[in-house]
Parts: sequence; C-alpha cells; structure tokens
Amino acid sequence: VSGDLSANVDPKEPHFYLYNFNGTHVLIYSCPDGASMKNRMAYPTCKSGVADQLKSNHGLQPVKKVP
Repeated sequence: VSGDLSANVDPKEPHFYLYNFNGTHVLIYSCPDGASMKNRMAYPTCKSGVADQLKSNHGLQPVKKVP
C-alpha cells in the first residue's frame, strides 16, 4: 500500500476504496478491528453492488478486488 493510500484509510470505520494503480483500477475493502459489528457485517454484502455501480455509472471495471 502506498503512503498516499494508507494516509486516507479510515482507522475506525469500514470503507471501499478505488485505487488507480498504473491505470489498473483496484477495489479495496478495508475493515478495521474496531468497527461496529453492524458495519462489519453490512459492508461485505455490498461489494458486488459497489463494483456494478462503478461499471454502469462510471465505466470503470475493477480488474482486481482486494478484500
């Protein structure tokens, strides 16, 4: 993980991040240990929906998904 990306990762709540690595889009899901159980359970169920929205609304096709 580059310094730029790690500086933007929320240490308390789960998030999806779209990272452009040399023209390759990588969808990253980050879930810190201290996140609420509700968020820890909800976010993973949304991963394919997030990827679908990126493709249909923005024309972006993540080629790699990092859990």
